[in-house]
Amino acid sequence: MKDKLEEYFVKEFMNNIGTVEAVNNQLEMWKDNPDIFLELQGLSKLQSRKQPVVKALLSCKNYQDVTTKLIKTVREVVSDQLKRQQTAIVRTLCRDGGLGNYKAGTNYRYTMTDNFYNRSYL
Repeated sequence: MKDKLEEYFVKEFMNNIGTVEAVNNQLEMWKDNPDIFLELQGLSKLQSRKQPVVKALLSCKNYQDVTTKLIKTVREVVSDQLKRQQTAIVRTLCRDGGLGNYKAGTNYRYTMTDNFYNRSYL
């Protein structure tokens, strides 16, 4: 799952920034107004985590810097947000005649019991 997220992130980042010529033409504009770059990458709603991205953007001088330094910083910010919000992995377990879910740090919870299964097949 982590590898798929990584592949998707790199693909989207590269699609959003464009070609070498586009980056070299727009880099100064992004440096003058970092909010444009943040909006382009979908990071405009971040609060305190914007600063590392802006700092990395201001240190970029060319396309190579954008695809190495900046992508690394944006990846760290995005993965940190995903860890907190969206990538909680829930395991499904069948036991005691029912189906339940659990994740690290929580107790097992039944989501469907054997009565539900019996009624769904009738």
